[in-house]
Amino acid sequence: MSDLSATTPPTNESVPAADDTVSLWARARKGWARVQDWFAIQTVPVKAFVIAVIVLIPLTATYSLAIVQKQAELAQQVKIMGADAMPDAASAIDAKLPLAFGTGSLLGFIEQNPVDRITVIYKPLMWNVSDRIVVIQSGGKQYAYYPSDMETKIFSDRAVNAPWGSKLTFVPRADLDARS
Repeated sequence: MSDLSATTPPTNESVPAADDTVSLWARARKGWARVQDWFAIQTVPVKAFVIAVIVLIPLTATYSLAIVQKQAELAQQVKIMGADAMPDAASAIDAKLPLAFGTGSLLGFIEQNPVDRITVIYKPLMWNVSDRIVVIQSGGKQYAYYPSDMETKIFSDRAVNAPWGSKLTFVPRADLDARS
């Protein structure tokens, strides 16, 4: 009967606490093993989707950072162009000259007629979207154009190297008076 005698329970000092002694490395290995087990039981489309997401996250992050840097450089260039162009927003539109709405393409008009001054009046809608009107002073008249987004992009790209690029003036719509 001595075999069936009650034994004393072990004290807390002799049993190590499971959470305290498990190292970070062991937890990481255990977690990685669970991920591998989960991945092994998945179907091929789920595996392909997970791998695609894992690959695309850093690629899209890199692309987004590159786009943000390009936009910041472009914004700085536009600021420099706007600072040099005209100090006073009130003189952006000459009230003495007649104003007509331009017909046809903005770029076509600029290429076919001599340009005295080009004023881009813009209203920021969001950080990367704006509403804009282009007023071109040519031959004693002013012509107002409301270009599409595509035409504005082409206009902006050509303005860098075009001879009329130095005649650009950027004016926020809020800076204009009611008469303008």
